[in-house]
Amino acid sequence: MKRIVTAYGLFSKGAHPPPRARNYDGVAEAVAKTVGKISAKRLLSAARAADYEGSDRNFRRLVATAKRERRLGQVRAGGRGGGVAW
Repeated sequence: MKRIVTAYGLFSKGAHPPPRARNYDGVAEAVAKTVGKISAKRLLSAARAADYEGSDRNFRRLVATAKRERRLGQVRAGGRGGGVAW
């Protein structure tokens, strides 16, 4: 641990190591383009063709995040009336 801290010069207060690149950064745009409407199973073969070398589980997490963001952005009408004002 001391070698790593010394290598990055982290002995000064408030210093942080440089951010590491994620293994899915190259395919994150392709997943975002699908707007969360495709399953990770179907999209994984295209990601592998685009030189994605990460794990299947990590890719499923990426797609699940895109789907969650899509669902949170949708507007839903509550109740049975669907927005009908009586």
